[in-house]
Amino acid sequence: MGPKEAEKVLEILAAMGDLELAMADFYSACGKTWQVDRLFWSNIAAAELLHAENLVQMAKRLRENPSSFELGRPFSTTAIQTSIQGIKGNILKLERGELSRKQVLFLARDIEMSILESKYKELLKT
Repeated sequence: MGPKEAEKVLEILAAMGDLELAMADFYSACGKTWQVDRLFWSNIAAAELLHAENLVQMAKRLRENPSSFELGRPFSTTAIQTSIQGIKGNILKLERGELSRKQVLFLARDIEMSILESKYKELLKT
């Protein structure tokens, strides 16, 4: 991978890290809202923090040796930013009591099944 392409991928990795952190914030907010499910939500939030760290490590390895990598699955920073804004909006709705427990469970399922969440490891090939 050349330097220009590597820089673009690094931008995507950073944005994806921000997405993982936003998801962790959402799941943490769910745990605060429904104490009975707190362990469930904290486990999912911890997984998102691990994903964010994985992305940091991927970026580190790409910076160290870009020629060892090629682009796998393409992702758009615009799509990632849109997802982050949606998650932040859902946090606000949750805080205002506008989301039911059932709705939040469906949201979590949809987030976890999304391409951005389930395929982030496919961004780079080596």
